[in-house]
Amino acid sequence: MTTISDFFAKPFRRGPFWGFLDIAFKLIALIIWVFVISCIIYFLYHAYFYDYRPTNTAWWLSYSTVLFITSTVLLYTALFVRKD
Repeated sequence: MTTISDFFAKPFRRGPFWGFLDIAFKLIALIIWVFVISCIIYFLYHAYFYDYRPTNTAWWLSYSTVLFITSTVLLYTALFVRKD
């Protein structure tokens, strides 16, 4: 429980402006990640149910996998790999 409170309290040690800016940056990163995941779901849904060529379905599956891994690593970096 202390790590969760430290996650939100640690940015405010440098002042309220930097604390709110850091929390806003984390929130924006999370919103962008959710948007990317919704695009991936859209791509995969249309690849499986509307595109009947197996090569296109395989391409979208590999593209979505790379996009998911990349966006998750970037979100992890934005949220947790920080100098405080």
